[in-house]
Amino acid sequence: MELVEFLRSKVGQVVNLGELIFATVLNMLSNVLISKDMVNLEKETEDGGMRNLVRGIAEVASAPNISDFYPTLGKLDLQGLRKKSRDLVTKVCSNWEPILEERRNSREGGSSSQQDFLEILLDNGFTNDRIDQLFMELLSACSDTSTSTIEWAMAELIKNVEWAMAELIKNVESMKKVQDELEIELSGSDYPKEYQLLQMSYVQACVKETLRLHPPAPLLLPHRAIETF
Repeated sequence: MELVEFLRSKVGQVVNLGELIFATVLNMLSNVLISKDMVNLEKETEDGGMRNLVRGIAEVASAPNISDFYPTLGKLDLQGLRKKSRDLVTKVCSNWEPILEERRNSREGGSSSQQDFLEILLDNGFTNDRIDQLFMELLSACSDTSTSTIEWAMAELIKNVEWAMAELIKNVESMKKVQDELEIELSGSDYPKEYQLLQMSYVQACVKETLRLHPPAPLLLPHRAIETF
């Protein structure tokens, strides 16, 4: 709902769709984890701070490391990857560590009123290090991959070709089908409900086709469509 309202406030303006989607997905996940938004939509779309951190961690993790080939050089950290990774992780974890400490302190004086994933972890005796690692994996695995899929879906549905006036928008037929299905299924509703999304067969087909054409994880083998929708 916050995403919809934010876009309504920006009618006629240019918005950074990738950063906006990332911030929304991240906040949806962080509300499940810690019952709080992790980033501000306006700020994240301006500087992409949190997304840059998550991407930085992915880049460091996937970078070729000479220590993998020569383990004896591992302690030297010749490429500085270990230090860079540690700095990035520290910056990301700083978003929830104050909340973690506050929760631990509040539990000393009695039970907490919060009902989220963090409370479950604390109830089961998870240490701060284990919670940091788990949150890092969940946030990095879910946020950027979901954002990438949605960005590619929009790019496939709307392809602007400025130099070709005769063909300003490609896949206009697919976009029209999506719009028609949304209008039919969401008629009378201000916001979509989860059960309504399950009824949108063409929207689901577009998402699956996007994942086929642009899988979010690298080195995935291309999939082949077995029939035309």
